[in-house]
Amino acid sequence: MRDQIKKLIVVISLTLLIWAWAYLADEEVAKQTVTLDISTTTSNDILVTFDVDTPVSYELDLKGPAAKIAKLREKLLSEHPKEKERLDFYWDVEHEKKTHLEQYSLDVLEFIKNSDKMINLDLTVEPAKIAPIEVKIEKLVKKTLTIQVLDKDGAALKTKTIEPADTVEMFVHSDWPDERLTAFVTLTDSQIENARREYVNGQPYVTLNNGTKREAGLYKITLPPTAEDMTTEIYQPRVGYQISKVLMEKYRVELSNENDLTRSTGIVATDDAHAAFDKMQYQVIVEVRDSDEKETGEIIRQVIYNFPPEYVRSNEIELSGQPRTAIFKLVPIQPTK
Repeated sequence: MRDQIKKLIVVISLTLLIWAWAYLADEEVAKQTVTLDISTTTSNDILVTFDVDTPVSYELDLKGPAAKIAKLREKLLSEHPKEKERLDFYWDVEHEKKTHLEQYSLDVLEFIKNSDKMINLDLTVEPAKIAPIEVKIEKLVKKTLTIQVLDKDGAALKTKTIEPADTVEMFVHSDWPDERLTAFVTLTDSQIENARREYVNGQPYVTLNNGTKREAGLYKITLPPTAEDMTTEIYQPRVGYQISKVLMEKYRVELSNENDLTRSTGIVATDDAHAAFDKMQYQVIVEVRDSDEKETGEIIRQVIYNFPPEYVRSNEIELSGQPRTAIFKLVPIQPTK
């Protein structure tokens, strides 16, 4: 009886082995969706573009042992991030050892078939008709860009400070004109509130010609107070002159509308900015240029409001209304006898 049981166990074991071998040896074809995209690890000075929108999806037949197909399906459906498999393929210019400023056709099927992912899965890709992709590789250049802060609707915001600087070096297209050399920082409503109270960190970014967004490092941004935090005060400005020593020795400035320049003038500012402006020796400056010596009649020129520079930079002081105009002429100084 015992011998019969042993024989039965051997028969069952052999049967299971035969079934397992047959299962492993049997090939199966599974239709799966795969995606192809451009690698995001490309160097900052290189821009890779496809002639199709990315990521691009394909339906492919993957062939291999039934056990490996089953294992793939299990990983594709796994809810555990470390175990989950994704049939995403990334084209990397450096991994492919392609030179800069090159354009060529990419055989998508061959790229996927020969990828490390397919080799590791130990599966083959059945032949399929897939149009090649035109790949363009462009060398970008480093340029200095001005930083502009925007709200969520794209409207420009006045800034108080941007640290470490209000410019940033980034890689952009070599043919970008000067007026396009701007990097943007977009702030949410809550960030704007924080930036007015203290500061926020923002990343300047540019959008390249193909729509790719490139970001720089973090910048510390503060915004000036709101209009509610600024008050209007009335001044009778003190008038001074900006004139070279050469002209000052030869002419005196005869200002014909001093009363107009010193009459009540509204200045909108924060308390600190008002206090600093009040201490300025001259609050309105009449600029006299060396070229004015050639003028025979009266000279008409817009005056300069001598706002403290630090509060101008932080947008905490401004003129209420339009700037006024000085009317003056240069009168020769008669030599003393």
